[in-house]
Amino acid sequence: MTGPRTKSRLDRVADGARVGEVGRIQPWLVRWLRFQLRFARVLARPRFEGLPNLPAAGPFVIVSNHSGGGLLEVHMLTMLWADVTRGERLMTALTHPLTYRLGGRFTRDYGMVPSTYRAGLDALAAGIPLIVFPGGDHECFRPIWQDRRVDFNGRQGFLRLAREARVPIVPMGIVGSGWVTPVLWRSEGLLPWILGYRLFGMKRFPLMLTGLVGAIGFSLAGLFTPLGWWGLLLAWLWLAGPLQFVIPVIPRSIAFRLGAPIPPEEMFGDEEGPLAPAYDRVIAEIVALRSGAPARPGGP
Repeated sequence: MTGPRTKSRLDRVADGARVGEVGRIQPWLVRWLRFQLRFARVLARPRFEGLPNLPAAGPFVIVSNHSGGGLLEVHMLTMLWADVTRGERLMTALTHPLTYRLGGRFTRDYGMVPSTYRAGLDALAAGIPLIVFPGGDHECFRPIWQDRRVDFNGRQGFLRLAREARVPIVPMGIVGSGWVTPVLWRSEGLLPWILGYRLFGMKRFPLMLTGLVGAIGFSLAGLFTPLGWWGLLLAWLWLAGPLQFVIPVIPRSIAFRLGAPIPPEEMFGDEEGPLAPAYDRVIAEIVALRSGAPARPGGP
């Protein structure tokens, strides 16, 4: 008899995410995403810039800013990736544990994994490139008048991942998404409690322009129509629901600008030193990409 098979790192990632193919968008989703892209190009005109900067092979970490509530932005990015690669090139993303759980099989069919350090490190060790939004809900929930900021809130976990895995970092600047789904206010306490998300570990929640308009509409319907208290309930459900994050408000082009890879030896050197210089450099690269500056020459 032979002993039990030793699991590979990829097997462990798959076990943790309960999927068969981490990093691969399932074929049915590829077809559906490419179909949706036809309409997205009318509303938001999403496009890649600098796509040849991606390393041809091997793992790497794409590090990007995050805006407009995040959901529509990431969906546009996924549509473009599915169209360009036809689902044949692996890429995984760390997603908020709550989003991952609520998405169920649908989220897993995107090839995503929960946002844990171990899942990210194991994916890179298995050769799967990783895209991260270090600013998370802090950055994507910032109000529209702060759209020009790249604000990771001091989070440096992506640098520890890249340093330990010894993989290049590819900076990406996203432009325009904050205007397509505008955020009016980032609530650090009130809205998460009122809407019930604090019970699931979410510390922040945004007031979207679509959320405000919809909530006012339902509330007025409750006051002046037979809906009555049902109008207030619908207003609450609308504010707590996901539709406000995916309804485009302002038609505007969304550009995903990829910079040249930064090799780990250039970013970190050979020693386990402080990460602040690398953090500042990545922020500066993304700010430059968002401003329309050409990609830095070099990289692998």
